[in-house]
Amino acid sequence: TSDSLADWPVELIDPMRDAVITADLDQLLAKIDLVESRDPRIAKGLRRLAEGFQYQKLLDLFSTETLP
Repeated sequence: TSDSLADWPVELIDPMRDAVITADLDQLLAKIDLVESRDPRIAKGLRRLAEGFQYQKLLDLFSTETLP
């Protein structure tokens, strides 16, 4: 959920959002790999959405309106 990402630094969220916007799956997966050490459970969920091409759901999660 967006709440799960609420305390994540914008430096982690912005590159993932940019990769979703440009539909760059390889870049998105690379960014998810980088944040896996922060929270493997969330990284697994993000990876599942990315590999399922659930870009709108990812954009909703990374939305600047829901993040501080």
